[in-house]
Amino acid sequence: MPSVATIIQGVALATSAYAVDPAAVYSGGYTSSSHVLLRIGNGGAGQSGLIEILANEFIKSSVSNGSNPFKVAWYKSDTTESINYLKDDTVDIGITYTPSAEQIAINQGIAKSPAWYAWRDHFLLVGPQSNPANLSKSEDISTMFSNIYETAEEGTSDPPVRFLTRYDKSATNIKDSQLWIGIGQVPWATAYSKWYHQYIAYPIQALTAAILLDEYTITDRGRY
Repeated sequence: MPSVATIIQGVALATSAYAVDPAAVYSGGYTSSSHVLLRIGNGGAGQSGLIEILANEFIKSSVSNGSNPFKVAWYKSDTTESINYLKDDTVDIGITYTPSAEQIAINQGIAKSPAWYAWRDHFLLVGPQSNPANLSKSEDISTMFSNIYETAEEGTSDPPVRFLTRYDKSATNIKDSQLWIGIGQVPWATAYSKWYHQYIAYPIQALTAAILLDEYTITDRGRY
């Protein structure tokens, strides 16, 4: 395995201090394969099945070009975890979503330069069908966040306005934090805003919770 990683953004490629089991291992349909040749760290793209499709197609393409069958392992991890896994050689590739964190990983020698952009226009603001904050598609994202904040603080809507954040150092959590700071608000600071729901979970579980609880949240397009 390589000792230095690479980042794909958007993808990051990498000795292992902590034993972590993969969430899934893919063989491309070859029953004779036993060796894991490539380990990928990612959260949502793995949960949605995209990593499985890419891994199986990569294996089949490699075999058709003369390679012996091999396996690809997926390790469930958010952006922060993926970069840490690259650092300790748990994974070889990290598919991540925070350019600043990726550049730091490259500068520190954790990942190889360059990073490749694989996804753009990645995040979505989603919310309940009742839309208690009265958001409009014609508004920009800063106006939408301002309306969520103001309506939530008033506390008079029915149902009440609440916002779910993963609050887990994931790229999604970093993104929604940037959006809150962008409108001059920090709902997680003292005094803590009760409508700001800290729900530490991976993308599918977080989106499901937001749906069940009628809360606004930031999610990525693939999960939505």
